[in-house]
Amino acid sequence: MCRRWRPPSTPKGTSSASPRAETEHIYGDLVLRARRLGLTVPLLDLVTMHLRLHQNRIEGACLT
Repeated sequence: MCRRWRPPSTPKGTSSASPRAETEHIYGDLVLRARRLGLTVPLLDLVTMHLRLHQNRIEGACLT
C-alpha cells in the first residue's frame, strides 16, 4: 500500500515542499548546527538517519 504524501505539519511548511522537508528542516538542521559547534550528537544522528531511511522506503514503495 502506497502512503500518500501529506504537507509538512510545521508552520514553515508549504504545499510545494518535498515530503522529506520535516526531517531535513528539523533534524538535519539540528545535526548540522551541532557539527558546526564541534558537538557530537549520536542519538540525534541515529534518529535523523532512521527517519531518512523510513522516508526512502515510503518513496520507494510509491514508485513500484
